[in-house]
Amino acid sequence: MVRLWLEKADGSLRVADTELEAGFASFAIGRLYYACFYALTALHLRDGKHFRRHSQVIGEFNRCYVNAGVVGREWADLVRQLFDNRQEGDYTALPDFEPEYVRERMAMARRFVAVIRGLLEGDGARGEDGR
Repeated sequence: MVRLWLEKADGSLRVADTELEAGFASFAIGRLYYACFYALTALHLRDGKHFRRHSQVIGEFNRCYVNAGVVGREWADLVRQLFDNRQEGDYTALPDFEPEYVRERMAMARRFVAVIRGLLEGDGARGEDGR
């Protein structure tokens, strides 16, 4: 199951790329959030945990990985930002995400998924700079 959730994360990153290139920045930002969410779901499943709510998935990541110093605070900030962006994209009639903003978040989301994959593979990846 862990591998399948990571595959979903990778697929969401690919779809985000396609959506952005097609001019759908708000859909792309939503897929970036889900890529991170799916990666976190894989991490929690590896730890024997399953949650029903997005807030629980994010909260457990913050508690067990960010607050414990396993990964840097920048990753919690990214997930929260993408969550808020997804909400705006889904529930605002005319969300306004500049393509460059989405591209920057896409690069960060790719690094986030790589960090989570590193944790799952046990290489000790901690933060963007490996701290």
